[in-house]
Parts: sequence; C-alpha cells; structure tokens
Amino acid sequence: MMLFRMCLVVMFAGCGGPGGDWSPLVVNDDAPASAPSLTDAGQTLAGEDVSEVAVDHSTDGGGSRFEPVVDGGLIEDNWPVFAGEVQRRYPSDALYLPFSDGQMAHWKNIMNTVEEKPDPVFMKVGASTFAGPGVLHCLDNPEIISLMSEAQAEAITHFSAGDAGGGSPFDRASLAVMSGRTAGWAISGTPSPLTQEIEAIDPQMALVEYGTNDMNMGLTHASAMWGFYDNLNALTESLMAQNILPVLHTIRHRADSLMAGQWVPTYNGIIRGLAQKHQVPFIDQYNALAVLSDDGLVGDGVHASTLASNPCDFTDSGMAYGTNRRNETTLKWMADYFQDWQDGASPAESLPLIPNLGDHEQPIGIDGFPFYHVGNTADSTTSEINTYDACDRDIDESGPEVVYEFNLSAPTAMRLLIFSDPGGDVDIHLLEAPFDGDACLARAHRQLEGTLAPGTYRLVADSYVSGDGAQSGSYLLVALECAMGDESCDDPF
Repeated sequence: MMLFRMCLVVMFAGCGGPGGDWSPLVVNDDAPASAPSLTDAGQTLAGEDVSEVAVDHSTDGGGSRFEPVVDGGLIEDNWPVFAGEVQRRYPSDALYLPFSDGQMAHWKNIMNTVEEKPDPVFMKVGASTFAGPGVLHCLDNPEIISLMSEAQAEAITHFSAGDAGGGSPFDRASLAVMSGRTAGWAISGTPSPLTQEIEAIDPQMALVEYGTNDMNMGLTHASAMWGFYDNLNALTESLMAQNILPVLHTIRHRADSLMAGQWVPTYNGIIRGLAQKHQVPFIDQYNALAVLSDDGLVGDGVHASTLASNPCDFTDSGMAYGTNRRNETTLKWMADYFQDWQDGASPAESLPLIPNLGDHEQPIGIDGFPFYHVGNTADSTTSEINTYDACDRDIDESGPEVVYEFNLSAPTAMRLLIFSDPGGDVDIHLLEAPFDGDACLARAHRQLEGTLAPGTYRLVADSYVSGDGAQSGSYLLVALECAMGDESCDDPF
C-alpha cells in the first residue's frame, strides 16, 4: 500500500498544562541537528530581546490590530484577515499570490495613500540570498528592460526609479542583510538592522527571506522552529506596524544534509502560514526551483546556482539556474503587484474561503494538505470537552475550543506543532471516533508526531484553564506532508 506522509503543524506560543504534556511520541530534542552550522559568530538565539519591535495585541489574545490611518477608510474592517466569518486560504501550489481588491484597499489605507502607483522604494531583509550580487541587482539595468514583457518592463522602470539611499532599491546593499544571519538578528539591537534600513531609505515594501540559518539555531531543527516562528512573526508585525508591506519568501531546498532537507517543507509551511495569518504576499522560491534536477543549488547544497554572465537571463538557458528562476518569479510578482495597485482586479478574490470557527456539530473541514488556518478560541462559544481522559485526565481543558476534521484514505505520517499568540495557551488534541475525551489518541502543548491508519479524525484546539481562568487566544494551524524518510514521523499514534 502506498504510504502518504503529512505533517500537521499547529502553531501556538504559550505553555501547556501543569506538569508537562503527555504524548505517545516524543521528539528527541537532545540529539544535535545533523546539518552543519551556517551561522556567523555572535548569532543570537530564540529568546533574544525583541522589545524594540513589540506589537500591541488585542486584549482577547488575538492578532495585532492597526487603526485605519485614513478617515472613512476604504474598507469597513481594518483587519480583513479576520473580517466576518471566513478567511482566505492560500493554496499550496501557487508560486506567489497577488492581492485581492479588499487586501489592496486595506494596504492603501494602512499606507495612508491614494497615489495611483505604489511608492517605488522597497527594502531587502535576509541573509546570503540578498547579500550576493545575483539576486535582484541585475534588474537595475536598462538593457534588461528591452527583453521583458510590457508589464515587467513597466514594473522594473517604476521600482528602479526609487531613491533607496541614493541608488536603486534593486542594487542597494541593505543594512538588514548579512550572510549567515537569522530573523532574530534582523530585529535585535538598538537600533536593530531592520530599523537602521527603514530609517535609511523609508521603504513602503520589504522583501523578506529567512529560515535556512534559523533551522540551525537549536539542538535540532525541531527545537529551532519555535524561535524562528516567534522571530519571523515579530519581524512581520513590526513591518506592518510601520505601514511597510512584508513579502515573505519560502526557503530553498537543502541538499547539504538529509535531515535538513526533510525539515525544509515544515519551515516553509510556517512561512506560508504566517503569510496567510497576516494576509500578506509570499513568493515560493522552493517550488519555483523544484522543477530543476538539482533544485537549483550549487555544490554546497545550500546556495542557489547562478548564470554568472546574466542572473536576469530568463531564456531557457538562463532558467536552468536557481537564481535566474528566483529573479523571474520575484519580477512576475512585482509586475502583478504594480498592475493590481493601479487596476484593482485580482485572482486572489477567487481564493477558497474557510470558516474562522468550527464546533463539534460543524467542524472545519481539512480538505487537503498542506492546509493553513488562523483560529481564535476566544471567539468560540464551544466548550464540550473539559478533559481528555484517554490522554491525560489531570489537565483542565475546559476553556473554549475549535474543532477540525479530516479523512485519510491511506496510512499517513503526521506532525503536529503548536504555537499560540501572546496571552493565550491553546493545546492540540487528536481524536478518533466518537470524538470525545475518551477517544483521545494524543495531546500536546506544542508537538506531536506519528502515523495514522486510514479513517476519520478530528483535531481540537482547546484552551488550557489555570487559576487565572481559560487561557484562550489566537493560533495558526498548518498541515503538510512529512518528507519521505523522516523517521520522526514513522511511529504509530
């Protein structure tokens, strides 16, 4: 029988129940990651001081909110991600997503602009990808424009004219870019590299790529994941709080280590999930380069290959190189963004919608993988399961809950990770029929891994209750396939 493998990633940041969490499967956080370190000396770890980019959160533990900066703004709700009862789902097969009309109106409102064209100044935030001469620099070349489509040429001309500290944003050496660094580095220090670059060029948009180095900032790639989520989320919210549009990039495959390569899809799930959480654009360079036989990498298995004579050669010969293909994907997104700003119409309006809340009568259906969802137990009126006796009867989960359901037609390897936003403590529970506390297969404060037999299952995101009451709040759910060969997903639940 063919074995389908997937990981379910639910991100929460907070604590679990008292005395730790029970699960039949435990990730070995004591074993060192097999990938060699790619970081420089002085690299900061998760838990570093990010007070400089602190973002105000709503009192119910939900996501950050921003006040409209234009009176009588263009949209009724200034946080369209959670407006109404549904949210837009970001499909896993899209290399990039343009804005919908509502999203574009929201960002024009946030940016306090009625200009017919976007501000041409953008910033680069990342590590070695942006530090080298191959990515984007070649677009600052008048000779390139004649080889592009009309829409691409118009976008290049527009953004090249931006004054990024006396030069083009394409060619600028960003203060928020340094090889071997992480998302935590970008937001650390006073002023942080992110703040220094913002103050230097006053950008309206930020191209952001982190994850490759962040993977190595723990004893394992699994343990490094939590700091990566917190730091990239803080970086994204910091940009948004300053009215700068983040454009998140997935990371490339890694062939330097088998284990690292197996974990890249999980990190990319976090990145895409954060993009959906904040309803900001993303560019999927992982899938853009996956069509190449070597995943577009050079011999070190980490960095992208480049046609040295012209990283912006988008002919068949140039597109055999990772950097060239990545530059083309970024250019296509910028051209669409530039046109959408002016024209408004966008295919993003037709993205599938999913409910914000699900209960035991009508759970949220997980209809395919990968799957991403932003939930908030504080908004739920459902609280039917108080304890999950088959897993741990001593933990009080009598707070409000959100329920999901999925069907498996074949044995499936899964990974469940949990992060909640500040102010909440939401745990994840895996149930089989009849879907009550006595049918709990596993629970966790933030991580479960294992293989399920074919059948129907439910996930319950439930609020832990302490002496201070229900620790309800918002969270991000991501569901994706485990990479083949990932032994941490093999054991049965």
